This record gives sequence, structure tokens and C-alpha cells, in this order.
Amino acid sequence: MFVSGGERRKDSEFVIRFMIVLSLAFIPGCTIATSCILFNNTSYDASVAIESLGMERRTISLKASTYIEVENWPASRLKVSTPLGVWTYATVDPAEEFVRFSGFGPWAKRTFKAQLETDGRVVVVEHDQPFPQIDLPQQPQGYPLVPKLPGDARLSDVPGITFG
Repeated sequence: MFVSGGERRKDSEFVIRFMIVLSLAFIPGCTIATSCILFNNTSYDASVAIESLGMERRTISLKASTYIEVENWPASRLKVSTPLGVWTYATVDPAEEFVRFSGFGPWAKRTFKAQLETDGRVVVVEHDQPFPQIDLPQQPQGYPLVPKLPGDARLSDVPGITFG
């Protein structure tokens, strides 16, 4: 049986389209880490040390009334230094109602917004409102994050991460 070049081309186009559709079916199953847009609402400049499992520790300057993005939030621990004190946090993924999804494929991103308050609490805020937010929403489970002070036995609640 003779197969013309046009028929072979149609077959290969079908296979390519099938593979693309099949690949797209698996994208929703990929885990996309949550990032936090953290606003400094303390009126003081801060230094934020971030440790995540399997990643190098990094320190970021967080000026008063500005924000930073902390990637891989649920697997991170933060140590925030301000003139008000040194606070350590084990982070928690917020409820889905506060998380926004954007992008597609390798550019997909999940983000939520939070504020560092003068008393050391980290509160989740509305995604579609500008910083700083005064009227705070009801906090999801695990929030507000309350700082763990030096000597607190709970400092070791994330295995594999230590601040020294």
C-alpha cells in the first residue's frame, strides 16, 4: 500500500496535536509554590532572613512602607529584625480564598498578600486592595502568624531549618 506524503504529514500533525493536548492535561497536576507579597507596616526598616528547605539562606532589606516577595512561602522560615525586636516565624499556607493564580505553564504563580504589623504579627490582607490595609479581613486558619521569640521551644517546629 502506498502512503502519500500528504497523508504522512496529516498523521504526524495529528500525533503532535495529540501530544500537546496530553501534555496540557498534566499541567494542573503540577505543584505550584505559593509566594507571599509581604508589606512592612511597622514604620521601621527591617531585615528579613529567609530559609527554605533545600535553598540557601538569604537576607533581604525591607524598608518601612515597602514590600518584598517571599517565594515558596509554606516551606520557609523567616527571621525579621527591626528596632522593635527580632521575630521568627514558621510560615503557613493561607486559605485558597486569599491566593491568586496567574500565568500559565512554567510562568504559573500563586500569590497572596500579607502585612508585618508593629506588634510582630503577620496578617493576611485582601489581594485586590492596596497596602497598607487598616480594615483587616477575618484571618484564615493559622493566621495571624505570631512571632516566636528567642528561647521559645517552638523555634524548632520546622525540621531541617535552623537559625544560628
